[in-house]
Amino acid sequence: MRAFIEAACWFVAGMVFWMATVSAITLAETIVAVCTSVVLSVFAVVARRAMGLRFRPSAAWLRWALLVPVAAAADLGRLFAWIARGARDPVEADAIERRHVPAGDAPEAVGHRAAAIIAVSATPGSCVIDARDDGAFLLHRLVGGPPSLDERVSS
Repeated sequence: MRAFIEAACWFVAGMVFWMATVSAITLAETIVAVCTSVVLSVFAVVARRAMGLRFRPSAAWLRWALLVPVAAAADLGRLFAWIARGARDPVEADAIERRHVPAGDAPEAVGHRAAAIIAVSATPGSCVIDARDDGAFLLHRLVGGPPSLDERVSS
């Protein structure tokens, strides 16, 4: 039953993501979304079990997920402004920074690291380029500013 619930959650996530990114919701797109989401949900459950990951989602992940669209829109605006200025060199925020999240092999720490890296890399202004088991990750940030998602996931 637990695997079915997990697969159903992955299915819903896949459907929402697919339908949110298509230019027009048509019958063909809906069929493709359903088929893709079924495959995604099966692979996600099988992969998680094969890797032995046992973490559970936390409330912090939901806060990050809700903040990702805001951070993405802000980063996109800053990137467009950078392009509009015709700047050839990266803006002042261009940097490689070290951030820290919980370390260790405990399921909660592994889950926190994975969710933090996904959230931070989902915005167009930053990308995690290295992650270590000691909880450190290297972040390449092209633009920065509020809402500073990278600081929120590492706090």
